[in-house]
Amino acid sequence: MEERSSHTIPNMDKISSEVNPNMDKCISDSDKKQAGSDLTSTVNDAKAEKIDNVETRKEINANEKNTPKESTTQNTEDKNANNTTQTKQTADASKKEEGEMSSAPKSKLPQESTENIAVLEVTHQEATVTEGVQTMPVVYGKGVSFSALVTKQEDTAGELAHEDPATFDSTQPPTTLEAFANVHFRPPGKKGIFKHHSEGSLWSYTKEPIREALLKKSLINQDLAKYAVTIFSHILKYINDSKRQHSSTDLTDQIFRPAIVFEPLRDEVYCQIVKQLTHNKHKQIEDKAWELMWLLTGQFVCTQPLLSEVLTFLQSRQTIGRAVQCYERMQKTLKTGQRKQPPHFLELEAVQKGHNQIQHLVTFPNGCKENFMVNSWTKACDLSEDIIQSLKLLSGEGFSLFVMFADKVLSVPDNNFLFDFLKTTIEWGKAMKLKELGSNMVYQLCFMRKLWLNVVPGKDVNADCIFHYHQELPKLLKGYHDCTVDEAAVLAAFQYRVRHGNDRSYLHSLWDNKHEYLPVDLIDTQTKEDWEKAIGMAYDRHQKTMTRPEAKVAFMNVIHNWPTFGTSFFEIKQECQTQLPEILMIGISKDGVALFDRKTKKNFAKYPFTKISTWSSGHNYFHITFGNMVKGTKMTCHTPLGYKMDDLITSYIAQLLKKKGKAWPQHR
Repeated sequence: MEERSSHTIPNMDKISSEVNPNMDKCISDSDKKQAGSDLTSTVNDAKAEKIDNVETRKEINANEKNTPKESTTQNTEDKNANNTTQTKQTADASKKEEGEMSSAPKSKLPQESTENIAVLEVTHQEATVTEGVQTMPVVYGKGVSFSALVTKQEDTAGELAHEDPATFDSTQPPTTLEAFANVHFRPPGKKGIFKHHSEGSLWSYTKEPIREALLKKSLINQDLAKYAVTIFSHILKYINDSKRQHSSTDLTDQIFRPAIVFEPLRDEVYCQIVKQLTHNKHKQIEDKAWELMWLLTGQFVCTQPLLSEVLTFLQSRQTIGRAVQCYERMQKTLKTGQRKQPPHFLELEAVQKGHNQIQHLVTFPNGCKENFMVNSWTKACDLSEDIIQSLKLLSGEGFSLFVMFADKVLSVPDNNFLFDFLKTTIEWGKAMKLKELGSNMVYQLCFMRKLWLNVVPGKDVNADCIFHYHQELPKLLKGYHDCTVDEAAVLAAFQYRVRHGNDRSYLHSLWDNKHEYLPVDLIDTQTKEDWEKAIGMAYDRHQKTMTRPEAKVAFMNVIHNWPTFGTSFFEIKQECQTQLPEILMIGISKDGVALFDRKTKKNFAKYPFTKISTWSSGHNYFHITFGNMVKGTKMTCHTPLGYKMDDLITSYIAQLLKKKGKAWPQHR
């Protein structure tokens, strides 16, 4: 059986191909490489570009002469726009000949007012999770330095120049992509069988589908050009359906996913959406187009020179709230980087409700739940830091976010965008045909301790009360620890104190809920009367004035002395090692990997992480090699939790290497 590298969930690129199988069929690897190389050579060929520009201007001017006039008002507006863009075009041409590099325009924009809170309902396995979406005031400062842009630029070879934010003249009419289109767009084609029926201005709103991609560079590859036409048809479908809210992300996935996979399409998507926002006289349709722009600016940015044009386009519309938000979102995306998945359904629902920020519910081991502010560029480490500060924990070492859905519990990598990971999880569940996900994409976001490093009971009482006690209690009740009868009675008394405090009246009914207090393997070792007597004596002897938090810390102090404290246990079935039982218990802790007998809890062997050569996991298996790869001990474990074992070992070793100042091997 072939081994594969450690990971939490399947590769994101693999998921994209599984969800959209036709995408890879349409475009082969050679086509992708060819498209990229053709694109680079086309842009770098300055002479050819100048010739194309002259020819394009001639064709556009000829078509404009044949285009019938709509109205006197429209002609006046077009004339003013042409005068403005001619001046801009002359300046741009001058800068290009001198080889200068100008930074994207920035301006200090007005502050947006706070709106009301809208509530999103998200269900999970056992309870209803309420997601809150809230509009927050946007504070506009000097803006983000565009030297942070790390994307490939078509006409630059270095960082963008630093400039102070310029104040946009609000008396000027809103800018358009006309000047940019004169250089980079294809000529307008024929609309019908008659020559005078042309497509009109390619840079302004249309209710008709386009027959070809807008950008010349999008026409280099035939398959990419077909994708561009399909994307515009989905944009039309989204913005024209203004009366119905899109609860599913199927349509936005088809708009944004191709551009995420194939970078040359990103500029095309920006041009198409800006086109539908230009001279759009239909308020409802324009609002839907602004929704797409809001989602787009949180996904990825376009390349220069289009980047400067789009930012100027947004700046010139300061009176539109969505334009202000999109401007800020675009600058934030420049700083944080590109997303790898289309918008999450919470992002879609938020923008459709008219909100700019999202609150996501996070569940803790003690059963408490709290809403935390997230956005399109929130990473797992960012949300974790907010949680740690909110709960006033002394240290965030060893804690992690988890996504729980169906029967899976997946750890969210710190550097992953939160919505990307959630989206990937949902797509993976669909690909695996997990019925438990349901049509509403059911999941629960949790925050728990993952690595038990430097945990000392009483050092951080908040961590003990919220996390440690509630995460260690299930291991005790399942009988994983080697616990004596006396210790079990004392621990049961501490549990009773946590639940009922100083009220002793419920002790007589404790036996009715014995599985919630006693290890399952010790219940039958004594009679009901003996257990009640032992627990009552322990309660009176140790806890006459003890508070609930103190009872939790006392519980942890008992377990902390056991060698298996902080161990994560996995019951597996193995067939490779005949000297070991078929059913084994594998324990993973900060000290390494240990093998236990499931019934007697006898420790067969213990291997530090330095003695582990290889490990890998699959759908229902886990491979691990102890010692030398040739003569070492190899085990194949049959378990549906192999992915968790894989992730735990990887995380512990990565943490140990980090403390030693060593990097994690890239092949892992």
